[in-house]
Parts: sequence; C-alpha cells; structure tokens
Amino acid sequence: MAAGGASAASITRTFNFGPTPTDYSAGPFTAPAFSSFALPAGATLTDVMVSLFASYTTSGTATNTSTTPQTERVTVSGDVTIASTNAAINGVTTNVAVPPVTFTSAQPGVVNKFGPFTESNTTNVTLAPGAFATAPTIFTVSTLTGQAIAGGGGNFNNTFTTLASGQIKLTYD
Repeated sequence: MAAGGASAASITRTFNFGPTPTDYSAGPFTAPAFSSFALPAGATLTDVMVSLFASYTTSGTATNTSTTPQTERVTVSGDVTIASTNAAINGVTTNVAVPPVTFTSAQPGVVNKFGPFTESNTTNVTLAPGAFATAPTIFTVSTLTGQAIAGGGGNFNNTFTTLASGQIKLTYD
C-alpha cells in the first residue's frame, strides 16, 4: 500500500459567451477568489487551469462581377482574447481558422454560396495560484475576425456572416 497526500475535488467556474456577430467584447465576468469558497480546513490552492474555447461559424456569398470567369479564394479566421485584472491570464488567446473556400472559374453574375462552416479551438493554461488565492479576477473576452480574399482581380462582390461563441472555464485545484 502506498502512502500519499490527500487531495480535494477541483472547483470549476464556467463563463459562456455568444453566439454573436463578430467583432465584439463580452463580460465583465468575475471569477471568485479561492478563499471565498466554502472549503475544508487546511485546503490549499495548488494551481488554476484556464481553458479558453472559441468557435467561429461563417458563411457568405461571392459574386463574379467580371464579364469573364474568375477564380477567388476566401479565408476567414479569428482570435478570442482574454483581458483581465489578473496579469497571469491577460492576453491569453485562442486562434480559429476556417478552411479556405476556392471558387474556380466562377461564371459572371453567378452568386456562389459558401458555408456555413464551423471551426473551433481550445487553449489551456495552467497557472500558479498567485492572485487567484485571495482576490477575485475580473475579465472580458473580445473577438477579432479576419477575412482575406485572394485572386479574382477585384471582380467579386463578397458578403460574410460570421458568428463567434466560446467558453472560459477556470478550474481551481
């Protein structure tokens, strides 16, 4: 039989945002200090896991306004970033890239539809207890979406609809 230290269960707080059109800011959210939880005597905070999940859904159209067939590639990507009173999580970012869509030899005047496509990503950061032990952490999330067009010679009329959503989960161990 091996001897080992006792451990308590983790405490998790989850904050959801979206879906909402990008670009936006959500929050403020307040993560309570570890000391504010009803804890057994002698409980010690050993680390905090921050999980930032981001999801982007995009769709749209590309219409060739030229008099000849054209080829165009559409790429959509985005970032979700935390801004916080806690320097340890300020600036944590999750990047999401939706696979590019290429319209090859798109005919003049034809409306080419794409999507909806959804992509997601998660960033996990394990932090020392630091400021989480005795002070609440206040944070917001913001999104930044990029749309890139390649080809087409400027002869496409493009529309985009992009929604972002996500979740921040803090796990106190």
